[in-house]
Parts: sequence; C-alpha cells; structure tokens
Amino acid sequence: IAGLHRLYDAKTRTVTEVVQWHLDRIDRYNGVYGAIETVYRTSALALAAQQDGAAATSPGPAAARGALWGVPIVIKANTSIAGQMTTAGWEGFRRPGHELVAPKDAAIVERFKAAGAIVIGKANLDEFPFGDFGISTVGGTVGNAYDSSLSTAGSSGCSATAVAAS
Repeated sequence: IAGLHRLYDAKTRTVTEVVQWHLDRIDRYNGVYGAIETVYRTSALALAAQQDGAAATSPGPAAARGALWGVPIVIKANTSIAGQMTTAGWEGFRRPGHELVAPKDAAIVERFKAAGAIVIGKANLDEFPFGDFGISTVGGTVGNAYDSSLSTAGSSGCSATAVAAS
C-alpha cells in the first residue's frame, strides 16, 4: 500500500490506471482461477476517476486521504455491500424474487470505504461459507493460484487465490 501511495504521489500512476490493471487481470485470469464471483467494473472505475479528480484539485500525500486510498480490494461474497447481491456462494440468492440484496454496507465494508479503498468485486467462496474446497453454485470451483488443479482449502482460500493472482 505504501508503494502504491508513492506511485500516486509521484504521479507515476493514477488510481484509474491501477484499478483498470486489476480489472484487466480479472478478465484475463478469472477463467483459470475462478476467484472472483462478481466484478463491479463501472462503480470501481467511477470511484477511481473521482479519487483522481480529488487528488488533482487538492494536492498532498495519498496516505493523508486515507490509509487505503486508491487501493483496489475484493470482498468475500458473504459480506454485504449496499445495493448489491450477497450470495454467500449460493445460486439460490440470485433467483428472481429471492435475491438477497444488502440494504447497507457491512461494518467492514464501511471501514474499507472510509479509508479510501475501492471495491472492485466479490471473491468467490464455499457456499454459506461451509466447505474445504472453494466450490460454489455461483462461481464454480476456485483453483489454487500456484496450481489450479489444487484446492483453495476453504472459503477464505478463494480470497487468498485472488490476492496471490494479483
């Protein structure tokens, strides 16, 4: 994060470029690993542009804007994001009339956003999250980032694959 903030401060990279790079990685590798269940491309790019605009009009260190300012993150699919579906890895929560749409952000999401993080997607996970293999009816089976034939070893393993695969 400190290195990313240094790039922003030196004007070597913009938040939009960093977010787009991560979205491109998802587009390129998610078919291999399956770590990301849902991508929030439009809202992530809009927030990145907003942060770039704020940085241009009020100079200063990125870290002063927030500890996670301009940092793209993913949230597990069982964590509520206001206005978005919370599947907990189960296809049933996506069925018309049964959608589980979050009325507000979970406390951790509120904290991430307040610190300046940009949510670019939701990480896949075992259904409800209960299991040892990273399998859901929404996102399918998640492969280990180092050997996609191996299990991710549980619901947080899917998030770990997302991080390991950048």
